[in-house]
Amino acid sequence: MTRGKVLASLWVLLGFAGLVLTTYHLMTLAADPQYGFSSTIREPLWWFIQALFPTFFCVMVIAGFGVLFTRRWGLWAFRILAPLMLLYTLAYTIFGGERAWWLALIGLAWLAFAVVSTLFAYANRDAAT
Repeated sequence: MTRGKVLASLWVLLGFAGLVLTTYHLMTLAADPQYGFSSTIREPLWWFIQALFPTFFCVMVIAGFGVLFTRRWGLWAFRILAPLMLLYTLAYTIFGGERAWWLALIGLAWLAFAVVSTLFAYANRDAAT
């Protein structure tokens, strides 16, 4: 199995796991009577931004399948999504604030994954032809 297939498989698996976890988290948060969707604590823009995370993970799964089956659009999706993931995880790692050590470790692992994905997306011009 080549590097691209392994990386694409990781994108599919991690994207699906992120999709399930963020969707579950948002659904439980929206159903909370005190801090949920019907409360005035969080603005609609906050809910819109939080809804972008499951959307990103869904597109991540689709892009992973695209690279896994060597489609050109999959590599183009990698070229768009990998730098976005790199910027977000870099900002999360630097400005994440005080958190548990295992969350910081997960953030560093995602950062390394984003760096490898970005390097793969831009180094392989002929990977999906």
